[in-house]
Parts: sequence; structure tokens; C-alpha cells
Amino acid sequence: MEGDETDPVAGTCWGASIRRTAIPERVVQAHPIRGGKAAVAGLLTAVNEETLTYVDEIVLIERYRHRGPEPIVRLVLPVGECAIREQNGIFCWSGAGSNIIKVLRRHWGFRALGSVGDISFFYLPPPEAQERSEDVVQFVAALDHAA
Repeated sequence: MEGDETDPVAGTCWGASIRRTAIPERVVQAHPIRGGKAAVAGLLTAVNEETLTYVDEIVLIERYRHRGPEPIVRLVLPVGECAIREQNGIFCWSGAGSNIIKVLRRHWGFRALGSVGDISFFYLPPPEAQERSEDVVQFVAALDHAA
């Protein structure tokens, strides 16, 4: 996501549409978790989809984190577009107390699957993921049109 002259990059978000069984490996590669892959796989038993839009990471620099939901919504927009295109749910994780997750839960409707150590896991099932993502696409288009 573009920033300004001081911080040309305000944030980034990346992930992919992947098989549910590949998620535990990707999570433990990014963050050491007590119980490792087995702990993450245990949480994923609540998810019935074989393929998910998985969010590897969402990063927003500090001074953009307190500007309301718009920067976070814009940052995560490609995730929603992937969920629409692939017609699957969205799975992500975050450290405890993350403001980003608070926005995703409030404005997108992500549901908590549980926690392992200091990491919490969240899921937005289809078709809700597509519906919420379409709402976000329209919201961002309206903001851009008004600017």
C-alpha cells in the first residue's frame, strides 16, 4: 500500500490460495509456535474447505495504524479479491492484541478459531468471505471516487 513522502510504503499484505493441509507448515515457518504444526492443524479441523485464501502476513507501519479502518481495509483488499476470484474462505493469524485483527473482525466479520501461545487464528467462511469482500471492493471504490 502506498504511503506518503516520509514513508513511501505504508504497509503490505501477502498470501495465496492454498490447500488447507499446507497451512500449518507456512504458519510455523513464519512464527515458532508451541505445539508446532500439529497445534495449527488441530485448529483447522473446524474448517471444511480443502482450499483457502491464506494470509501469510499483514504489515502496516505504526503511524498508519491509528487512522481508522480505511488503511487496513485498503491493505487487505487484494485478499478479498482473491477470495472472490477463487470462491473460498479466508484464513489468517496474528499476535495477541493486534489492531489489524480488531478491524478485520469488526469490518469483515472474521471469526476466532482459537489461539496457540501468543498467536490467534481467524477464519471467514464462504460465501460470507465473497460477500464481505465485494462490500469492501465497493467501499474502496466509493472512497476513490470521492477523492
